[in-house]
Amino acid sequence: MADIIVTINDVRLAGHCVAGCRDWFEQNSLDFRTFLKPVEKGGGLPASVLLAVPDNGLAVQVIDRKMARENG
Repeated sequence: MADIIVTINDVRLAGHCVAGCRDWFEQNSLDFRTFLKPVEKGGGLPASVLLAVPDNGLAVQVIDRKMARENG
C-alpha cells in the first residue's frame, strides 16, 4: 500500500487548529512551511513520517480520520 500524504486540510478536517499543529511540528522538528504547500508543489507529509514522531497522538488521529473519510 502506498504511503498516504497528509495535508493541513486533513488536520483541519480532524478538528485541530493550525496554530496547534504548527506548535506540534516545531516541538517535533518537522518543517511546517513545507507541510502547508499544496501537494502538487511538494506539500504535505507522508503518514509514515508523521507516525515516526515519538509524540504522535495528533498524527494518529488525523491519519485515522483521513482514512475513514477516504474509505467511506
